[in-house]
Amino acid sequence: MNTHTLASASQQPSLIDYMSVAEAEQLDLELRLYVGAFEVGLICLRAGVVTHAELPGAQGDAALALIARLPNLSPMPEPASERPTTVAQPWRELIDEDLWRGAAGRSTQLAQARSQIHGQLGAVTRLAVPEASAAAASPAANDRARQVTADLLGWAAIEAYLAGQLERAHSLAVRRAQLSTDDVVGAANVERLRLRLLENEITASLTGDEP
Repeated sequence: MNTHTLASASQQPSLIDYMSVAEAEQLDLELRLYVGAFEVGLICLRAGVVTHAELPGAQGDAALALIARLPNLSPMPEPASERPTTVAQPWRELIDEDLWRGAAGRSTQLAQARSQIHGQLGAVTRLAVPEASAAAASPAANDRARQVTADLLGWAAIEAYLAGQLERAHSLAVRRAQLSTDDVVGAANVERLRLRLLENEITASLTGDEP
């Protein structure tokens, strides 16, 4: 079992609390994931089974594994909608639930998660970030959330580059640079990828091959 864990505020339900409730009750729902006021991902469950997970630049099992690394994660339950099936492994094989079973206040957090889920399953429209939560988020929390999202984009850009997906790597690197405007290395990587793509395009035009 992977030893990555999920972090959340000690008095608030964690992602694993929401997923445990959904699994036990075989519910259909989505969990939008926030760090501070920033939305960083999404998990979808059908009949209590995680069927889809996404983060910037990643989907499926890879995204679910990355989600386990996110600190200060705040899930927001919503009614289920149509999503592709991208997750193959059971979430319990990617997240170490044992580290949460003895947590203080776990039963209270499970009850809170159950109450919130059932309170939202009848909602007709998609939820936004609660205004109170967004307003209460400190500048430091927002900076941390921005950095987490930038790191996720950076990991995804590296994976795309190593897989030879240069256009995708460039797109992800650009999005990362937009979040980390003072990152000189990130800006340099964007320029390197742009020049590499331009070089490939020129070579393809000379040889008559597709870029």
